[in-house]
Amino acid sequence: MKNLRKVIIAVLFLAFIANVQTTFANHGDKVKAKATYMEGDILRVSTKSGLKLREEPSLNSRVFAKMQMGDEVTVLNTLSFERAQTIELVEGSWVYVDYNGMTGYTFDGFLSKLPLPSNGFSITELIELHYDVVASKDTIYIGEQMKNTRTYENGIEVMNYYGEGGGYTEVRLPGIRLSEAYVFCMNTMPEFVEFAKRMRVKRNKNKEIIQYSSDTEYMEMTIKEENGVAIISTFSGC
Repeated sequence: MKNLRKVIIAVLFLAFIANVQTTFANHGDKVKAKATYMEGDILRVSTKSGLKLREEPSLNSRVFAKMQMGDEVTVLNTLSFERAQTIELVEGSWVYVDYNGMTGYTFDGFLSKLPLPSNGFSITELIELHYDVVASKDTIYIGEQMKNTRTYENGIEVMNYYGEGGGYTEVRLPGIRLSEAYVFCMNTMPEFVEFAKRMRVKRNKNKEIIQYSSDTEYMEMTIKEENGVAIISTFSGC
């Protein structure tokens, strides 16, 4: 009887361990799916106010250095992608990085692989400036309506549609986080100050932001993520 009890306890214990391992594995898969960069990747600080390098993944932790916009960091660890905080509607996690020989944690919501704003260039102009075109197609419809689609290296796509009612632009950014696309717009769109006043967000069941949308008198904007692709859409016209 005692031996049977030991066997039952052992089986239950092994089942418990297996369940814990599965839970952690599933959690790890879910967490890693949020990250679109890897260890060794170089990211740039993308906020004008700068970022702080901290000793621990906490806002109360000691600050090593203040990083400025455009400064580069090397990702050292992507194993802990729990959502840390939300700043100016930008969701991010703590990531362990190297900055000029110093290592520590920083908020990845304002780290990006995308081009930084330069000399007032628009989103599409920055993409044109930094990436090579691999395919281009013009489609002319009845009248003066026209659609132009350009595909750049890294799978980036820019589609422009011009019609009688106005113009529509869609920028598709594979492997780019929603936060990166949002900050990209924040840094490059002159209309963003007005958009920010009317910004609306859509959240999933975990209360994570999955879409931004806003409008002004003459323009509409949507930023969302679909199957790992960040999509920026704008419409201007009457």
